[in-house]
Amino acid sequence: MSLLSPRQREVLHLKSCGLSLKEIASRLDCSLGAVKFHIREAKLKIGNDAFRIAVYRNGEQAHPMERTYD
Repeated sequence: MSLLSPRQREVLHLKSCGLSLKEIASRLDCSLGAVKFHIREAKLKIGNDAFRIAVYRNGEQAHPMERTYD
């Protein structure tokens, strides 16, 4: 069972994709205050450090580094 609600996971995913809070609110058709609430609640559930790590790791999966070879 996940500690985060489906909406909190969705906000986390969009944040990790690099969207601003306003962009997340627009994408989810909710208020900026609601996005901030979901982030705050997620941080309370899993902690600030775990939240930052999750955003980073989720972002890496969403946008894997592209390697170029010369």
